[in-house]
Amino acid sequence: MLNQIPWYVALLQSAPETYLLTLLGFKLFNIDIDLKKNLLVSLITAIVAFGIRQIVTIYGIHTLLQYIIMVILVILIFKTRVLSAVIAILTGFIITGVTQGVLIPILFHWTNTNISDLATNPWLNIVFFLPCGLLILIFYYIIKQTHFYLIDSK
Repeated sequence: MLNQIPWYVALLQSAPETYLLTLLGFKLFNIDIDLKKNLLVSLITAIVAFGIRQIVTIYGIHTLLQYIIMVILVILIFKTRVLSAVIAILTGFIITGVTQGVLIPILFHWTNTNISDLATNPWLNIVFFLPCGLLILIFYYIIKQTHFYLIDSK
């Protein structure tokens, strides 16, 4: 069963996560994006994520819907090609997922919490996002400084 999220989790966790995964995903392909447009995409995606979590009850479907909506928003707002949007956002999703998959169990152990605590204490979602978001931001700056790209689209 999928847990609903309060508005403040959508704003303080979903929006920054979307912002960072989009930023990182496009940077890995050496595609520069407008940061203000990325903020717009992130805020709209957070609102949509909040709505999806209110409606969808099957775990995993919310992620798929959020991904599709992000791709559509990026295509419309960034005016980018479909393939570029699909690949960059999917790459960002994968890196974010792996980062969370590694760090969240460690954070559960350190804080003596578990996954059900995220539903009963939604602010934990924000707290647990902070180290993940910081690590993704560090990845972004390393990529930016070293000019490491999976594919140089320029």
